[in-house]
Amino acid sequence: LASDCNYSYPQKLSKEKVKSELTLNLEGFSDLGNFAYLTRSSCKTLKDVDDVEMFERRIHAMQTIGIPDDHMIQILRMVASVLHLGNIKFDAPPNNSEGSMAMSECEKSMEMSSKLLGVDRKSLESALCNQTRVTRTEKIRSPVNVRQAADNRDALAKAVYGIVFNYIVQSTNMSIGYVEDVKLFAGVLDIFGFECFKMNSFEQLCINFTNERLQ
Repeated sequence: LASDCNYSYPQKLSKEKVKSELTLNLEGFSDLGNFAYLTRSSCKTLKDVDDVEMFERRIHAMQTIGIPDDHMIQILRMVASVLHLGNIKFDAPPNNSEGSMAMSECEKSMEMSSKLLGVDRKSLESALCNQTRVTRTEKIRSPVNVRQAADNRDALAKAVYGIVFNYIVQSTNMSIGYVEDVKLFAGVLDIFGFECFKMNSFEQLCINFTNERLQ
């Protein structure tokens, strides 16, 4: 998947079974080993699971619930932006030990994140490395330390992921005939619930996030 920005769908699934063929822009994606959010677990592959086929099944599922092709591409862009946000590290500027700045070694991820999010690169760094207090008469902007900048980065990544998640849930509800005035209930039994391990994998993070959103 990472060898080319453009992916011709489908390659694994039968063309007769998919709703439509399309070309997906996978800019920003690469091997999972390149992303901090995906390398907190030693498990990188699952036995008898074809990752490319699973990817195409996700695309097929989004087509099935009626997500337009352009929205699908934006979903993938936002997921890639979250992955690159996770690669951004911070250091204190030479003249301000209480401030923060993106490390030069993370420039590629900073550039890619801002491009995928559609924002200016300097504006993104400034938003992560500063906080703004609003008073009755003015806005006060002040720098944050390295730890707070990292927290801002993770909060932004979670917010972007949350927006995508909510959109997919809303699209699913619409596809099954959800009507606000009608009381429908779908119960999901989660035996284990929210779990917190000493080192959470990305998969566990997604499970916990989903549980939190659906409650």
